Amino acid sequence: LTAGLTDAQVVHVAEDPAQDEEPGWNMAHVILHITASAEEGMALGSSLARNVEFTGRSRFEPDWKMVTTAGQVKQRLTESRRMAQAFLETWPDEPCLENTYEHDYFGPMNAMSHAVLGLWHGAHQLPQVEEIARQARAAS
Repeated sequence: LTAGLTDAQVVHVAEDPAQDEEPGWNMAHVILHITASAEEGMALGSSLARNVEFTGRSRFEPDWKMVTTAGQVKQRLTESRRMAQAFLETWPDEPCLENTYEHDYFGPMNAMSHAVLGLWHGAHQLPQVEEIARQARAAS
């Protein structure tokens, strides 16, 4: 969805009618948010699979204002994919799927559900990515 975007299109702030008081997001912002969610899901999934007690969120979202080029967006997507896949390599041969914690919104979460949650979050935002790309291309 980001292929072919120019540097100007990556930083174009899209209009978002769902945002009443704040401006919409640009492509860099939404990509950094999606990748942080995927990495967090995989990191916590790995910990739970190894029977590590859940002690809180494991999230780092880089400052989207520092990402101003299409190359940086591509690099971030590539980096995040590598990191998320690497977390799968840390799962034991027999993951502890009984190790759970109580998520504030989704209820009991184990390794599998937490890993999928991060990916689901990103998939849920794909229409937003498409709309930002559409608006950015139209504005060019």
